[in-house]
Amino acid sequence: MAPCMLYDDGQLSPNENDGMRPTLKSSITIAGILACLMACLGRAGEIEPTAEVRAISIGRFGDRDIGKGLPDGWRELTFDPKKFPIQSQYGVLELNGHGAVLKASTEGGVSAIYRPVDVNPKDYPYISWRWRVENIYPGIDEKTKKGDDYPARVYIGFQYDPERVNLVTRAKFNLAKRRSKDGHYPPFYVLNYVWASTLEADTWIPNPWEKRSKVVAVKSGADGLGRWHHEARHYLRDFQAIVGEDPPPIDFVAVMIDSDGSRSSGVAYFDDIELLSAPPPDLGREVPAPPQKADD
Repeated sequence: MAPCMLYDDGQLSPNENDGMRPTLKSSITIAGILACLMACLGRAGEIEPTAEVRAISIGRFGDRDIGKGLPDGWRELTFDPKKFPIQSQYGVLELNGHGAVLKASTEGGVSAIYRPVDVNPKDYPYISWRWRVENIYPGIDEKTKKGDDYPARVYIGFQYDPERVNLVTRAKFNLAKRRSKDGHYPPFYVLNYVWASTLEADTWIPNPWEKRSKVVAVKSGADGLGRWHHEARHYLRDFQAIVGEDPPPIDFVAVMIDSDGSRSSGVAYFDDIELLSAPPPDLGREVPAPPQKADD
């Protein structure tokens, strides 16, 4: 029997206007408990053994989000306007056959949207999402700064931990915090899951702009364009394999489309982004093993 799903409350707390950084609550909904109990009932009222899968919803978009700009709980992430003057575009719309989804598009631009969270990776070591990419950027070299463009990214930012760095790095992070719009530290590490144009699938590279940002090619090339795909990763295990240590708590989950280097056009769609305590029961296949480092 398939594992039952228990959804934790995905509302942001506390109120964003009080100046504090929002976090995700961890209370289990009554509806989720009832659904789980019903799913666990076998014939003649017997309860079959089943595994509990707890989930935090990061991006399950609905009709309430259509046409209102950014979906509830999400924020915009932009970069130096002098270097990157064109931004990508994000919004929720109704897509035939799939309901409300997040659309991301770019015309030679770069920006992201993110949802702040505060989660221990050991409690929710899996990330799951659905995406649909309409086109790739042929001929780019993603290992270079100019080629650091991806038709779609789902990525995790991990909280800054001053105990893991030397005094010089601490000074750099403190300076970045003072310069930030919200007075918040930048992420300590970033794990990017991407649909690549040329980088081989199931491989990873360091981001050419920032070595603490790691890029994992989940899919690559034109195969599967224009169709929905359900993805899942054991990001805790991926992080351990790539970085060689346990990650700090999660700071945010983001989605992104960018083409500022290649000056390309791109469109992608996202839905059902979740952090999970176990593999999603409806995935239909094994969660991939950690990626191998791409050849230099």
